[in-house]
Amino acid sequence: MVSLCLDTPLGISILAGYEYGRQLWDVQASSLNINDDFTIHLSNEIEGMSSSFIDGFFAKAAETIGIENLIRRLHVISCNDYLDQHIKDILSEYM
Repeated sequence: MVSLCLDTPLGISILAGYEYGRQLWDVQASSLNINDDFTIHLSNEIEGMSSSFIDGFFAKAAETIGIENLIRRLHVISCNDYLDQHIKDILSEYM
């Protein structure tokens, strides 16, 4: 399993915005091998994500491997225990 520590600016507790999500994916995660299980580590400051950010951040991955595979392979580690399921719930709305 490969992992990525998502680098976000200090002081931001909620990630929001489709374009910001796409930008973070392009800059930090585009080289991530998503053909196997993968983990994204979030800083302790991140308390939540908007659905627009989730849509933007995972758009290219969903296009590449499909929503069902993305949900199955993705693992999110955060101090906020519900974020992993929250992200998967948002993504599953597109199935």
